[in-house]
This record gives sequence, structure tokens and C-alpha cells, in this order.
Amino acid sequence: MEIFIPVYIVSIALTAVTVFWAAALSKNSGQRLHRAFFFFVILNDSVCLADVLFQYLPNRVAGAGSGSGAIAGFLVFPLLAAFTYLVLEFQFALAGMPFPAILRKAWIAFWGLLFVGFLAAEFRQIVDRDFRLTQALQPVFNSAIVISGLGSALFIYLRGRTVADPAERRFIRTISGYIFIAFLVFGVLFYSPLPLSSGARLFVRSLLGFLYLFPLLVWMNGRFRKTKNALLTGLAGAGAALDRWFESKGLSPREREIARRVLEGKSNAAIEKELFIGRRTVESHLYSIYRKTGVKSRLQLARLAASEIAAAAE
Repeated sequence: MEIFIPVYIVSIALTAVTVFWAAALSKNSGQRLHRAFFFFVILNDSVCLADVLFQYLPNRVAGAGSGSGAIAGFLVFPLLAAFTYLVLEFQFALAGMPFPAILRKAWIAFWGLLFVGFLAAEFRQIVDRDFRLTQALQPVFNSAIVISGLGSALFIYLRGRTVADPAERRFIRTISGYIFIAFLVFGVLFYSPLPLSSGARLFVRSLLGFLYLFPLLVWMNGRFRKTKNALLTGLAGAGAALDRWFESKGLSPREREIARRVLEGKSNAAIEKELFIGRRTVESHLYSIYRKTGVKSRLQLARLAASEIAAAAE
């Protein structure tokens, strides 16, 4: 009981760090992979927070006729279902694959059946105080989470062998291999009869549920920087082709000056000094550039320019 407060404070802090880091990557990249990773992090942290919260609440508020267990179930069930979906979505995005329609239908059917069983279990728990069906279904929920992580990670790891680019192949297999090992550890830690007290198990489970995200965040950040640098380097020598692209987007002469420096990888502060203009002027021109080109970030601008210039050259 006394361990709850420090564990929950640490959990909130780790949630803030991981979610904001993943959000920054998603915003700056605009790639499907980083978006899928962002939603994966949100659901991962939500499940961990719910786990900590509902390990504590039943002991604090449950009493005769209390429905706190049922409330916890109705809150946690959709989190678990969404988390398994986003584990799969993140893995397929890692390999650049669409989410297979047949697998999506299988996921809907599986979790639909589980939901029916869940409703029956909650009804018996509330009306009859009978927890047997709940106890019988709990391993199924647990297994669904672990199997979704293990299965998707193994599939993407094996598929990574077919990727021609060595760096891309290494990145895919590093992430998928790490996720496979992480879910294997969670399966052993969460669902095996380890000699740990409930407080110690809660602390370890909560801490690991957040900490395992940090290597993923570091690797994803490295992927973002490498992709960004490759695009900017490729555009640096575009010359006349880049000028024609700027003109096709209707950029003003000043906007072209700023856009060119953005595509050279320069920061707003560097652009201010070079062009002798204020920060708000740079930001205003950037907003106009993004609006005219239909992008939301520097990397999206670089990706759009690179792809359209390459297409025009063919």
C-alpha cells in the first residue's frame, strides 16, 4: 500500500517524458512509422498507469457492494485491446507494410469474442459475486498481449532479411528483436509464479513497463536524424531544380531564401542572423511556406521537395 505513491509519481514522470519525446518525433518526422510509434507509446503508458492505479484502488475503495473491480475492468479492457492493435500496427509500419486486412478481421473477431466473455464475467461478478469466469478469462487477456508482441516481432524480424539496404535491415531487425525479447521478459515476469511480494511485483512491472521504451526512443530518434540528414544532403546540390520547385509552389523571393536555408539544415536562429530578420518574421514565413506546400515540419518539407524533384527529373 505504502509503495503506491512513489511508484505512481515515477510512473507519471516517465509517462510525460516518453509521450512528449515520441510526440516530438512524430510531429517533426511526419512518417507513418513515427506516428504509429507515438500511439504505441501512449497506449503502452496508459496500460502501465492503469495497472498501477487498479492494483491500488480496489484495496482503498472496495467494500461491500462496491463495483470498483467492474469499473477497473471496463476501463482496462479497451486499453488492452487497443494496445495489442498498436503493437501490430507499429511492427508493420517498421517494415513499411500495410496492416493486413485478414489480420485486422482476425483481431476484431478475437477481441469481439473476448468482449462477450468479459461482459458475462462482469455480470456474474457484480450480481452473483462470482469471480470464477473472471479468473478463467484473465490468462486469455494476458496471453493475447504477450502473443501479439512476440508474434509480430518475430514475423518482422524474419522479414527483415529481405530488405536490401544493410542499414535499414539492421534497424528493422534491431527494433523487432528487441521487442521480441522485451515481451518475452514481460511474459515471464508478469505471468509466472515468481517469488515476489505484490508490492515488489508492482514496482518492477511498472518500472520496466516504462523503461523498456527508452532504447526504442533512442533508436527511433537516430532513425529520424539519419533520414533528415540524408534528405537535406541530397537537396543541397539540387540548385536550379530546387528553384523551379520553389516557383511551382508559389513561394515569394524571401520565402525561397528561407526555404533554401531550411533545406540546408539551418535552424531558425541561424536564418535570423544570416538574413538579418527577427524570429517572428522567420516563423511567419515558415508558416506561409508550410501552408503553400501542404506540410507541417522541416522534414516533411524536405521529403516533399526530394520526391517531387526526383519525379520531375525522370
